[in-house]
Amino acid sequence: MSKDLSTVSENKQYDQEVLEVRQPQYGADPQFINRWSTRAFAPYELSKEELYKVLEAGQYAPSANNVQPWRFYIAQTEQEKNHFLSFILPRNAEWCKNASALILLASDTLNAEGKEHGKHAFDAGAAWQAIALQAHLLGLSTRAMGGFDSAAAREKLNIPQQLVPQIVIALGKPGSLEQLDPSFHERNKPTPRKSLQELIIPYEIK
Repeated sequence: MSKDLSTVSENKQYDQEVLEVRQPQYGADPQFINRWSTRAFAPYELSKEELYKVLEAGQYAPSANNVQPWRFYIAQTEQEKNHFLSFILPRNAEWCKNASALILLASDTLNAEGKEHGKHAFDAGAAWQAIALQAHLLGLSTRAMGGFDSAAAREKLNIPQQLVPQIVIALGKPGSLEQLDPSFHERNKPTPRKSLQELIIPYEIK
């Protein structure tokens, strides 16, 4: 680790575990660097206030033309979570069953005038990030899953045709490896990120 990064880490309070695989170079706020998606959730009764605070962050995400296409289907009781688990793929169901809540994030393909909203999926992604960051600020964890049967979810939740199920979010208190099947242990850790040099694409003006 470079001297400059160490100084930034100390001042910004980056998690040392995260810094083993992530090397922020320009002082991005710790909430962006420290957040990662665990599969391990501890037993925890999530309050309505906590859940709604997290969802409120998603409510206030930016969207194209302020369409706000995100929609939330929530499972919090055991009956509701078991209903969700019926359309979540088995490998994901193994760990997400321990989460305090499951949230299916869908996006509305139509705007208020009934016209197609081409950026509905992109906008829903902004809501997901807001949810993830707000949860992290509350000491909670989230993990988004694309591994679910979208058609089954539509049927079981009676989702209208104009809504597209995008992801299911597991929400709860971060747990330990004891909450996980051993086959997940090695993968349950912060993941690295590509460098900015790999992500910024140069171009020529002709």
